[in-house]
Amino acid sequence: GMVGVNVGVAQPFAFYPFSGWRHSFFGDLHPHGPDAFLFYTQRKVVVERW
Repeated sequence: GMVGVNVGVAQPFAFYPFSGWRHSFFGDLHPHGPDAFLFYTQRKVVVERW
């Protein structure tokens, strides 16, 4: 998902540092793919009324 801070709508960026899907990867550890994203982050849902 996307997070917008002090913005009415979360805005996507044109470049993401994560690449590689399915069988494409850089190295054996998949440091640039979705595996690295899931390894270095934790999922969290925050709902707030203001």
